[in-house]
Amino acid sequence: MAAAHAFGVPTNSVPELFPYGIYAIPEISTVGQSEEELTAAGVPYEVGKANYREIARGQIIGDRTGFLKVIFHLESYEILGVHIIGEGASKLIHIGQAVMVFKGKSNTSSILYSIIPHSQNAIKQQLLTESTDWADTPHERASADVTRR
Repeated sequence: MAAAHAFGVPTNSVPELFPYGIYAIPEISTVGQSEEELTAAGVPYEVGKANYREIARGQIIGDRTGFLKVIFHLESYEILGVHIIGEGASKLIHIGQAVMVFKGKSNTSSILYSIIPHSQNAIKQQLLTESTDWADTPHERASADVTRR
């Protein structure tokens, strides 16, 4: 938008699914709607959260405080927001953005594969359905942290 403004090119606004990143320690990235926005709009949603300390890559890099939060619609399971705090957040946010651009549902993770260990596993762990039927292992089902709103 700044470049368009500098050259006098008209723009309407920031695209709906524009990812934001703050390069700090820890990194912070977000795409989509927040819980506050959804609550104010009366949208029913659920939240899935994965802590970096619970995934292999988080343990390898020593990130004990990072986490990922996925917000999805309670009835349609469409992903409404992804929010990440921790090392590599500005890289991981694009996976959530890509799923959202293609109107992915919370069970989309069953088709996401990555090299293990990778921080992407936090996203896979939390892109889940209400019953977590998609989970590949009993451990993934047991470690799913879901909060209904």
